Amino acid sequence: MRITPKTPEVRVPRLVGLMAVDARETAQARGVLLAAPDRPDFHLAVVDYVVRQYPQPGAEVPRGAVVTVWFDFEGEGGGG
Repeated sequence: MRITPKTPEVRVPRLVGLMAVDARETAQARGVLLAAPDRPDFHLAVVDYVVRQYPQPGAEVPRGAVVTVWFDFEGEGGGG
């Protein structure tokens, strides 16, 4: 696991295209938290892919800020 410096602002990582498990690990390593309004069981999701996020990658946010992600449900293709 990568340790990030304790700075007040962090850049939002690109999460679109990542599987849920990778998105959680990436967010943690960058110092942000994730929320998934379309997946109440997000903490259990593994292979669903992130199709949208807010704030956008590269945005500066306070360390510990919440990044909202939406997933592509199997076979639906829309994702949010």
